[in-house]
Amino acid sequence: MAALDDQDIRERAGSDLRQSFIVDAGAGTGKTTVLISRILGAVASGKSSLERIVAITFTEKAAGELKARLRTELEKALREFTSEKWSYVRDALTEIERAQVSTIHSFCATLLRERPIEAGVNPDFDVLDEIGANLLLDQSWEDWLAREMDRPAGGLEEVLETGIDIEDIQPLGKFLIHHRDALETPAPAVENREAFLLELANTIPLLEELQQRCLDHTDRGWIQIEALKERLQDLQGGVPLRRLISQPLSLRPNDGNQKNWFPKESLGEVKRLVADLRARCDELLAAMRHNLAVGLLHWLQGYVRHYEAAKKEKGCLDFFDLLYRTRELLKNNREVRDYFQGRFDYILVDEFQDTDPLQVEIFFFLAESSPRADSWTEVRVKPGKLFLVGDPKQSIYRFRRADIETYDAAQKILVGQGEVLDLSLNFRSRPHVVEWVNSLFSDLIRPSEEGFYQPPYRPIVASLPSAGQASVRFLPLSPRVPVGNGAAGDLRAAEARTVAALLKRVVAEGWEIRDQRDRKKRKIGYGDVGILFRAKEAMDLYEEEFRDFEIPYRVAGGRRYYSRQEMGALLAVLSAIDNPKDKAALTAALRSPFFSASDEELFLFVSGGHALDYLEVEGDAGAPAASIQTAFRLMRELHHLRNEMSVPLFILHLYEKSRILPFLYLRPQGDQKVSNLFKVVDMARALARQGLVTLRSFVQFLSKM
Repeated sequence: MAALDDQDIRERAGSDLRQSFIVDAGAGTGKTTVLISRILGAVASGKSSLERIVAITFTEKAAGELKARLRTELEKALREFTSEKWSYVRDALTEIERAQVSTIHSFCATLLRERPIEAGVNPDFDVLDEIGANLLLDQSWEDWLAREMDRPAGGLEEVLETGIDIEDIQPLGKFLIHHRDALETPAPAVENREAFLLELANTIPLLEELQQRCLDHTDRGWIQIEALKERLQDLQGGVPLRRLISQPLSLRPNDGNQKNWFPKESLGEVKRLVADLRARCDELLAAMRHNLAVGLLHWLQGYVRHYEAAKKEKGCLDFFDLLYRTRELLKNNREVRDYFQGRFDYILVDEFQDTDPLQVEIFFFLAESSPRADSWTEVRVKPGKLFLVGDPKQSIYRFRRADIETYDAAQKILVGQGEVLDLSLNFRSRPHVVEWVNSLFSDLIRPSEEGFYQPPYRPIVASLPSAGQASVRFLPLSPRVPVGNGAAGDLRAAEARTVAALLKRVVAEGWEIRDQRDRKKRKIGYGDVGILFRAKEAMDLYEEEFRDFEIPYRVAGGRRYYSRQEMGALLAVLSAIDNPKDKAALTAALRSPFFSASDEELFLFVSGGHALDYLEVEGDAGAPAASIQTAFRLMRELHHLRNEMSVPLFILHLYEKSRILPFLYLRPQGDQKVSNLFKVVDMARALARQGLVTLRSFVQFLSKM
C-alpha cells in the first residue's frame, strides 16, 4: 500500500504543474527521477521549453549528471510519444545545451552577467572558486596585517594585550566575510573600570586587617589575600586593566579553613568580601569581553574592506558575492525582478535542505506572483512555479551557511500556497538495511529539547527484494586477533585487521551485488567497497592492514590528501626551490623521493666542508656526496626558472627533471601517489586561471592545507 501511495505522489509531482510543491524525499527515494519527471512533464505538455526551466543542483557534477539523465529521458520519450507531445520533446532535445541546469552559483553568475549595470558588477568578472577565494583571503590577511602592525596604535595592540593569539583571529575575519550580509555589530557595554578599581582598593585594606587574624600563613584564604594585594599593586602601577581578561583575579570565596582563623568568624567576613568583589569583577569582565569583541569586529572590518578591494582590483567575485549581489538585485530592483520572473516558467531545486538563506530568497523572488513583496517571507508564489526537493534529515552543510530552520520556514510558507509531498519508497537498499536504519534513527532523531527545529524521522520503505543474506553485519573482534593491552590504539588496530580479513573473504568467496549501471547481479570487487572513517587518525592502520592482505585501495578526498608522504615531499621541494635559505625544507627535500639522499650522504657532504646551499658554486662532482650535487644542480636551475613559468608548468617540469613519477609508480600504491601529484597540477591550473598564483603563494597555500 505504501508503494502504491508513493507512486501516486510521484506521478502527481511530475504532472500537476498548477501546484507548487516541496518534496520531502528520504534517502534513496529517487529525488533526481522526480525532478526529471517534472521537467519532462512541463516540456511534453507544451507549457514550457527547456530554456525557460531552471533546475538547481548542489554540485557541478550533479548538474552534469542531471543534464545527462534528462537527455536520456527525452530520447526515451521521443520513441514513446506521438503527435504534439513528440514535437515538443524533439524541440527540447535540440535545445538541451541551453537548459538552465546548474549550481546556484553558476545560475547567479548568469543573471549578474545579463544585468551587470543594475547589479553594479564588471560584466567580465571572473569567479573565484573555493580554493582561489581561500588563497586570496590569506594573501589579503597577510597584506592587511602587515600594514596594521606598522601603525603606532590601533585595534591590534589592544587585542594582543589580552593574550589572544593573532593566528586565532583570522578565522573570525573569514567568518565575517562569509556572513557579511547577516552580522550586526552590537553596541558597547558600560564597563565602570574606575568604580571597580576603587572598590578593589577599598576592599584590600579590609582584607589585610582580617588577614592578621589568620594563624597559618599556608592557609589558602591567607594566600589569596596576599595574591590580591600584589595584583592591586600591578594595576595601580600601570598594568592595563584589560589584562584581567587573560589573567583574571584569583577570587575564590570558599578558600580557607576556619580552624586557622581567630576568631573563626573572621574567615566568614573574608569570604563575604571576596564574594562581593568577585561579583563586581565578573560584571566588569563580562563588559570588557563584550567590548573587546565589539572592538575586534570593528577592527576586522578593515580586513573585510581589504579583501573586497583585492577582489575589485582583480575583477573577481567569490561565491558569496554571486549570491548576495543576485539577492540584492532581485530584492531592490523591481524592474529586474519582473524581467527575470518573465524569463523563467518553473524553478526546480534539488538538495533544498542544503540551501542557505540568500539562496532561498532568490528562489522565492523568482517564483513570485504579484503584488511584489519586500521580503521573501511575504512572497505570494505563482501556482506551480516552485518545486523544491530535499531531505531535512540530511542537512549537513551548516559550515557553508545551510540553515535547516530556513527549510522549515520555506515549508511553512508553501503549505499555505502549495503542498508538501512525502516520498518514502527506497530504491537503493535492501530490506535488511532499511529496517536497521529505521530502527536506529527513529530513536536517535527526536524533537530538540532546546527548542531548535528538528525534522521528524519518517521511516523509509524498501522496494528491492531481500537478498537472502544479511545486509548489515556487526563485526565482533575475533579471538585470534591480538588486541595488545586493550588500549584504544590496540583496539583500532584489531578492528582494522578484522575489516581487512572480511574484505579479503568477501571478494574471495564472490559475494554478489547489483551493478549500479545495469542493475544486474555480479560478483563483488574491491572497487565496490567504501570505508567511512569518523576520524582520519585510524586510516594509517587500515592502510597498513590492506597492504599486508594485498588489498588494493585508494584514499579519496579530505584534508588527509595533503598529509600523504608524496605531498609532504613535494611541499618540501617547492619550499626549498622558492626559498634557498629554508634549511629545514632543503634537508627534507634532499631526503625525499625526489632526490633520495641518504642520511650518510648528507653527513659526508656537510662534514666535507660543503654548505647546504644550492646557489653556491658547484663542488666536485666526484665527491662522496655526488647525488647531492646532482640535486643541487637541478634545484639551482629550477630556482632561476620559478618566475619564468606558470606554476602548473613549473611543477610538471620538476616532475620530468626529477623523474619522480616513474619512481613512485613502481612503489606500493604507486598509481595513487602519481595521481595525487597530478591533482596538485590541476589545483595549480585552477588557481592560475584566476591569476592568483606565484610559486611562493602556492607554497603558502599548500602549507596551510
